[in-house]
Amino acid sequence: MRRSALLLALGLALAAAIGFAGLNPHLPGGGDNAEYIAQAEALVQSGHRANLHLAGDPQETFRPPLYPYLLSGLMRLCGRNVAAFKAANVAFALGAILAAWWFLAAALGMRDPRAMPSGQDARGLGRATAVAPPVGPEASGEAAWLALWFALTPLTLYCAHDVLTDVPFALLTLLALGCAARWERPHGPRWLVASVALLLLAMTLRTAALFVAGALAVYFLLELVLRRGGEGGRRRWIAAAVFPLLTVALLIGSMSGSQTYTGDARLSGRLTDLALRIGYQGLRYGILLAGEAVSHDTLFPYFPLPPLTMRACHALKLSAHAPGLLLIGATSVWGAVALWRRGVRLVPVVWLSYMGALLLWPFVDARFHLPVLPLFLAMTGAGARAIVEKASRQPPPALLGTLFAVLLLPTVCLIGAVLALGDPLPSFMTGFDWAVGGTMLAGLLIWIVARSAPPSLPRRLAALPVILVLGLALLRTTDLNLVREHRWGPTPAEPGWPEFHEAALAVRERAAPDDVVVSAKTSLVWFWTGLKGLPVPETSDLAEGQKRIARAQWAIVDDLFEERVGQQFLYPLLASDEKRWELVRQIPTLDADGQPMGQTLVYRRRDGHGTSGPSP
Repeated sequence: MRRSALLLALGLALAAAIGFAGLNPHLPGGGDNAEYIAQAEALVQSGHRANLHLAGDPQETFRPPLYPYLLSGLMRLCGRNVAAFKAANVAFALGAILAAWWFLAAALGMRDPRAMPSGQDARGLGRATAVAPPVGPEASGEAAWLALWFALTPLTLYCAHDVLTDVPFALLTLLALGCAARWERPHGPRWLVASVALLLLAMTLRTAALFVAGALAVYFLLELVLRRGGEGGRRRWIAAAVFPLLTVALLIGSMSGSQTYTGDARLSGRLTDLALRIGYQGLRYGILLAGEAVSHDTLFPYFPLPPLTMRACHALKLSAHAPGLLLIGATSVWGAVALWRRGVRLVPVVWLSYMGALLLWPFVDARFHLPVLPLFLAMTGAGARAIVEKASRQPPPALLGTLFAVLLLPTVCLIGAVLALGDPLPSFMTGFDWAVGGTMLAGLLIWIVARSAPPSLPRRLAALPVILVLGLALLRTTDLNLVREHRWGPTPAEPGWPEFHEAALAVRERAAPDDVVVSAKTSLVWFWTGLKGLPVPETSDLAEGQKRIARAQWAIVDDLFEERVGQQFLYPLLASDEKRWELVRQIPTLDADGQPMGQTLVYRRRDGHGTSGPSP
């Protein structure tokens, strides 16, 4: 237990050091950050939520209310201080790390007596622990290692620097899962009530709490079938009834669009539309989610050798995440099977059910994986452990062959493809990433060899490459989170964002205080300029589109990769009405190599006056 406490303290200390050292007053990229700040300002000013960035300040009916209320409390103390909002999310991230350890310690300590090896059945545990043995030092230590891994993953550290709901939602989700994992112990009903209460609270942060409740419903129904007739049958019946009912209640509440509850008035329409396309959407977003789950921005940075493998994948017309998807995906599947055989079904069942439910969502992002990332790490860790244990029982030649096949062969094949297709040699930074990836592979090799040797000096020397690997991974993680300065602060690296910011500032220099801007990112324009806006009308009917933007004096046609609604819908409206709109600024969009690949356009109404009255 002492070692577990030290590991947990190390993870918290490193996450706090990186998180608080990386605080800055810059708004992260994306419009949701600014929208939450706008709602918080509306609460401070008027006491009710409104979209301040939209002309007319319409009442907010889309996002759940809890996070804006939290931000408004901070805003009353600190003003519109983005660094303070980020600091709150860093604190939530530290709580999520603790919650991850607390949940995993309980989940990994769970055992189904029927899944135990012979000689470790329920008779040896006693009636009180035959269903849910107490958390032992082994489960606690394993959970501490996983919590340390979770603390240092780039996704955790990156989300802690956003002004979004992902981190507090992950905290409540992991606490709810931790309570659910303790339902079979003495005073289990209390844990069940606490889990339900936490999920209800999480629902006021994100509608995705519905998916967590559904995942727990699947798990408890499955447990009811698999452990029929065993100890604790009454409690299993209660849980198997409570969570499906909770899921149905949350779904009905969400589809009703109750503003005081979830605020998601469009959920019903989205689910109905997606239900008609579930086959296509499920396949498409399943691939995207799998890629996001194992990308180097989610787990470990630059592993295995992303610059080189990305070149090879591009040449072979594969996803840049293909090597990681194959390597980590296979390891996690092996780990899920290993956990199932140990009787630890909560982790794989909840993760798979939650990720499956996400396939219904109309868009995906790596941050959606954050609440269940500790579960994925637990499966990956269990798979790596199973591979190591299997390899350690083999003689050294077979051990090296196994390691080569599992880790090195995919990378070697991709390198060969690069050389065969005549791509240029890697740059200096790619060489540095070679060193990072090579050190990680060498460290793993030495560690496995040392584990197969008698307890002696080689085993102690194995700690050195492990420490070096951790240091290099931390270095690249720090580079990802602290050195993100572009022309206007830390943002995602996609082309289009700095240009959009430059366009907004160009409008601010010449606009009147009451001018209205039509754009795809109205919240960002408001945050940077103080000007209210109109969203891009997503219609191909030119007359209808002109009617919807009639109040605007300015227009920004974005070149953002994620949406391109400006290029698709707004540009035809402006180009077809040159008598009313004039082009005043063209800003080239640059790719990662600094080469022009598009442009962001700024238009101004020639007469400088829009129509009065609400926009239809």
